[in-house]
Amino acid sequence: MLHVHCRRTRRDFEHEIEQVQLLNHQITDGIILATTFHDFDELKDYLEEDHPLVLIDRIPNGYDGDSVTIDSYRGTVEAIQYLKESGYRRIGFAGADISISTAKERLKGFRDVLQPEADLEDRIFISRPTYEDGYQIASKLIEQGLDAVFSANNVLTTGIMHYLVEHDILIPEDIAVITFDNTEWTQIISPSVTVVEQPAYQMGVEAANIILERIESPDNEPIQTVLKPTLIKRKST
Repeated sequence: MLHVHCRRTRRDFEHEIEQVQLLNHQITDGIILATTFHDFDELKDYLEEDHPLVLIDRIPNGYDGDSVTIDSYRGTVEAIQYLKESGYRRIGFAGADISISTAKERLKGFRDVLQPEADLEDRIFISRPTYEDGYQIASKLIEQGLDAVFSANNVLTTGIMHYLVEHDILIPEDIAVITFDNTEWTQIISPSVTVVEQPAYQMGVEAANIILERIESPDNEPIQTVLKPTLIKRKST
């Protein structure tokens, strides 16, 4: 059974629209945007057509223009394969909002590596990207008798880690943890957390270069750059 609880507030969309409209009314040569919209048709009505646009990270349905993304699928596959090679056998998945492109890719990578295993769907937990939901998911991971979890959302991971520490569940002896994104807290918490690191700085550089190239050559074919994430092994595995 796939456990799903997703919510994206209207305020998320309204805030993004406000920011885009603010840029439209200023002297702007191009826009680099990490969008919260699921469908590009809903977003493009708020964009000025003469502004070059590069989308980063998440790609909404129907968008085929310039973009810079992370290979979330490959990053997840490498993380799950590492867990398997390390001897973990009952691996769970914690994620949030599988309607967005990055979340879909991470869930697909998890399923593709473990698909032949029995009760796989019972080990997938999808919820809101909040600390509270991560805390609740952690209790279910333990109830399921899992020995490892791949958390596709680092906010969820904060709740998962707090629950495990609070209930004296040993990491990684009782359950191993890997999360997506190398935020600072993952390095300073004890035990430090194994992560799939996204090359955020490189993403910004690539997006800026694409904007400059698009300004010079507006009619060239779309540039769609996909960057490779890096698995950083720490003490939580």
